[in-house]
Amino acid sequence: MLEARSKTQKSQSLFLWFALTGLIISLLSCRIALPINIKASDPKIGTEINQENGRLIVETTIVPTDKTRIYFEFFLDIPENVDVLLEFRWYRDSELIISHTGRFVRGYTVAFIDNDQSSSSSFSSGNYIVEVWFQNQLLISKSFTVN
Repeated sequence: MLEARSKTQKSQSLFLWFALTGLIISLLSCRIALPINIKASDPKIGTEINQENGRLIVETTIVPTDKTRIYFEFFLDIPENVDVLLEFRWYRDSELIISHTGRFVRGYTVAFIDNDQSSSSSFSSGNYIVEVWFQNQLLISKSFTVN
């Protein structure tokens, strides 16, 4: 009887050891979503980037249709040594035209949209808005006009 109880205790201990090991491996192998103090400010639209510092050269709210790229710049305020996954949603006349994601760190952040990939090589005229989302939360947005 004592031998049977000892075997049961050993198998329970072994099961517990494997379960805890599996849990630790799972936690280490995936990122756990921890609350992050995140803020975005100073949104700007432009069509030219300074090649040396990666920042917008001139801010505008009206973009000519013949431009090949539109940039969106803002300041991302998050803790040092942290990167976050952001989603950018670009709309023209309230219709989603493109969405893309990327990982970013603290500082000035720049995203862009290229001209329409249709038969013409220019942007379609209209009212545009770009939104930045973090974990289903709208961080910042900026509207502009193309004509």
